[in-house]
Amino acid sequence: MKRPHVKPFDNMGKPMAGWILVSPEGSKTDKALSDWIKTGVEFAQSLPPK
Repeated sequence: MKRPHVKPFDNMGKPMAGWILVSPEGSKTDKALSDWIKTGVEFAQSLPPK
């Protein structure tokens, strides 16, 4: 949440725990998008299996 262009994902006034929203400005470059994808994959892999 400390990175620019990031805010909690809010679905009609109900923020979803563990979810974020990255604005288009936060993923303009291939590097920025790649970093966000890597972060998301690493987080998903850290969760227990369902």
